[in-house]
Parts: sequence; structure tokens; C-alpha cells
Amino acid sequence: MARESIYMRKLVDMLFSICRVNGGKAMGITINQNITYAVNYATNLKKATEKSDYAYPKTLSKENSIVDEYCARKPENASVMRKWMKAGQEVQTAFGLNEVDRSEMSMAEYKNMITESIAGIPFHMTRPYDEETVIISDEGWEAMKEDPEYEAWVLGYIKTNRDVKNPFFGMGDMGSYSVETFGARIEDRKGYGYSKIYGGTAAGARSMFQSASAGGSITTRAPQADAQPPKDYNLWEERAKEKRAKQKKQQHEEMLEELLQSRINYRSRMNELLTQKYYAQVDYQKQLNSDFLQGQDVNKIQSPLKTNSLMGNMENIISNYEIGTFDMSDNNF
Repeated sequence: MARESIYMRKLVDMLFSICRVNGGKAMGITINQNITYAVNYATNLKKATEKSDYAYPKTLSKENSIVDEYCARKPENASVMRKWMKAGQEVQTAFGLNEVDRSEMSMAEYKNMITESIAGIPFHMTRPYDEETVIISDEGWEAMKEDPEYEAWVLGYIKTNRDVKNPFFGMGDMGSYSVETFGARIEDRKGYGYSKIYGGTAAGARSMFQSASAGGSITTRAPQADAQPPKDYNLWEERAKEKRAKQKKQQHEEMLEELLQSRINYRSRMNELLTQKYYAQVDYQKQLNSDFLQGQDVNKIQSPLKTNSLMGNMENIISNYEIGTFDMSDNNF
């Protein structure tokens, strides 16, 4: 029951990492596809560890394993080495490798068996676009065939490596290529990896990986390896597009800012002109009233009552200006 809970937690954790990205989508892969892969991944994980007793593979006799010899030379690394070997023993159990008598197998048959097993080791759910090539030297094949613990170490290293979570999944990451090389000793292992857009183009990175994978290698591709990146992807063109979009947005914002400032200046000038005309009208009215009181020509005098409605006229003018219907050429106020 406890073991079932562990598998369920692993499955829920992987599904959660997908569901929270882009409303159920991650880099164009639908959630249903991810769920299917996650279920298969958890099933393989369960199958690899459901047997409590590890059956030692039938093989040629070997007094000291390569793993034991390495741990004796470098005891500080022993715990990690044995952890990887144990992970490989789970793979051996899952694929039935421990039930095969290697002493009766040809090298071609052995290579075919191990190749199928390596190809069946799943990638972590957060690495749906990855591709990996495993290269094993002739000496490495001989050592693995004769030493089941070293075979387990190689398989365990691959399994552990593929089981690492990708922290950039769902953040624009387009997957990676990796190349792992194994020889007759643990020290012979070499590996490297790089983005599937390494160097700036998908085609360039793909060409590098194909060159490294040529000739006697085992290439394993995650379920959605073809989904990312687009074959014609060019990082520099994408960055140029982003730069142009950023410049266009900046120009648009500057235009809006200039327009806003222009409207503010226009409103300020309009208020100033309206104020000037208002006080000019008041002064004119005062002058006419003074002339009337002094007995001047009454035909030139406007009615003093017009002064009382002047403020109302000003309010109408300002209101018309606010809604954009005011005409500055209108001098009838």
C-alpha cells in the first residue's frame, strides 16, 4: 500500500507540473497526451520495482565487479555508484534481463537485448522533447556482458539521468540533446548535452546531434521529440522580431504620451483664452455701464442684464470644449 502511494504521489506531482502550464497546455502538447505519457511512466516505474527480491543475472563468472573495484579506489563515491547500480538492477528486473543466461548469448544478441532495454527507459514527464544517444565501445560491451553489476551501473546511470526533472519545462524550453559514452571502466563514461536550438538554429543543433549519433549508437527519443523546436526555428530571427515589436511598442507609447501632453497643453491654452475673453467682456460691459451713467449715446450700450448671463455662456463654452464641439473661430460669445 505504501508503495502504491509513492507511485501515486509521483504521478500526481508530474501531472501537476503540466496542468499548471498554459491552462492545460505546455508548448503545444495537450494535457491528454501528457497524462498518457505520465501514466506510462508511472507504470514502468512500478514494474521496475514491484519485485522485492533482485535475482542476480546469469552470466560468466567474475570475481570482482568493475563497480566494486571502482568503489575500492574511490570510496568517497561508493554510495552514489551503488545507488546507480541499484537503479540499473530495477531496469534489469523490469525488462527480464536477470532471467537471461548471457554465457549462451552471442554478442549480437546481447547488444540487441540491451539496446531494446535502453530504448525502453522513459524520460521524465517534464522532458517530452528530449533526445539522447548512448554510445558503448566494443570494450564496454564486453565488460557489460561479463559483469552484470557493471551492466546494471550503465543502465542505472541512464535511468537516473533521464529521470531528472527539467526546471524550465513550460517556460519556453524546447528540449535538449544529450550524448552519453561508456567504455570498459566507470572512468570512461563521458557525456554532454545542449539545447535543441544550440547555436541559434534548430537545424544547426540537429546536425550536431546527428553527427554525434552516427555509427553504432543507441538513440532514444521522448514521445514528443518532433514537436519542438520547429524545423526552421532561428533564435536570431526570433530575437529580431522581439526587438522590432519592443521598438514598435515603445514608439506607440511615446506617441500616446506626446498626444496626451498636446491635449493638456491645448486645454491649458483654451482655458487661458476663455478666461481672457471673459474678463475682456466684463471690462467692456463695465465701460458701457459707465458711459450710460454719464449720459453717453445709449445706442452703443448693451443691456446690463447680459452681464448676468455671461458666466452661464462661459460654462456652455467650456462644456462644448470638453466634448470636442467648441469652435475657436466662433466670436459670438
